[in-house]
Amino acid sequence: MKMSMENIIGSSLIQNVVCEHNLSANLFTGPDPSYHNHDVYEIYFFIRGNTRLYVEQRCFELKSGDCIVIRPGQMHRCIVTDTTPYERISLYLATESLRMLSSEATDFLEYFQQKICGEKGGTIHVTAYEAKQYVQMTDRYLEMTDSGKFGNDLTRKRAARCGQQCI
Repeated sequence: MKMSMENIIGSSLIQNVVCEHNLSANLFTGPDPSYHNHDVYEIYFFIRGNTRLYVEQRCFELKSGDCIVIRPGQMHRCIVTDTTPYERISLYLATESLRMLSSEATDFLEYFQQKICGEKGGTIHVTAYEAKQYVQMTDRYLEMTDSGKFGNDLTRKRAARCGQQCI
């Protein structure tokens, strides 16, 4: 089923997607911050900082351009090891959104579960050019949703509602 823009705006698809671009200056979490989880997928894109991300019992020494997909329910925590600015983009994506974006020929939910989280362990690394493009696209999207343009109120309201559930 192909979704029109009207269907997407009126559907739960946007309600189930939250995007954040965070820069934390002088954030030091200490040696033992607590684990937490979400009921959605978290696509965690690391931009800069001195950080270790733990997903369950696995530790990732993050480098710029690392992207990690954290499954719903997986316990994880981030340890910022010093006061270097820590920058990341988090995309919270509900299982229902993956179902809505799928077709008979293309099953995004199965792809996330089997290919991304299964074979690769949920990690990929992108080039500096790809990272720059992703950050620019994300910032344009966030700027649009924060502007006074038509429809931004729907995105902000849904993001706030999902953000309270996701974070």
